[in-house]
Amino acid sequence: MCNPFDLSISDANFQVGFNRIYDWNLAAALRRIMGDHGALWNRAKGKFKPKVAQAARTIREFDDAITIHSFGWESTDQYYAASSSSKAVPQVAIPMLCLQALDDPIAPKEAIPYEALRENPNCVLATTPCGGHLGWVSGKGGPLEAPWSNEVMMQWLVSVMQSQKEGQGMMGGIAGAEAKLEEVGAKR
Repeated sequence: MCNPFDLSISDANFQVGFNRIYDWNLAAALRRIMGDHGALWNRAKGKFKPKVAQAARTIREFDDAITIHSFGWESTDQYYAASSSSKAVPQVAIPMLCLQALDDPIAPKEAIPYEALRENPNCVLATTPCGGHLGWVSGKGGPLEAPWSNEVMMQWLVSVMQSQKEGQGMMGGIAGAEAKLEEVGAKR
């Protein structure tokens, strides 16, 4: 759910309009976590830049200071390119439902690998016009109840398991899975 797919596109999207607030808040959360372990970071050897990370105002700035050095990347761009999941979509060998909100500020629609998902018979992409990042709410309890997405995911999973049990594979590929999604109210 809400997979960013391409971290470079997500990073660029963070620099637009209100999305900057998300970027700043996520960077602030990383700074808080890091601050909880400040003594450890101050003793860290290598290329880590704890003071720069503690001043980071964006996820990219934090990644430049800490993340790339943790995993041996030469640059944040290299890290984002190598760590993006979009390139793995053609190799998906088991049923996978991708549920994406088209207004997601963290996993923007521009990052969705539509063609790769369409070409892989194991992949189903369901999009909603709104929902933000993991913000699908439903029912009388609103945000206090289980999100609508949980219901869709569970019903899809049950239908895939039932189809495999009956020896039908993934219900004839994407078409069958999409039919099941329509039954639970998802839009393609």
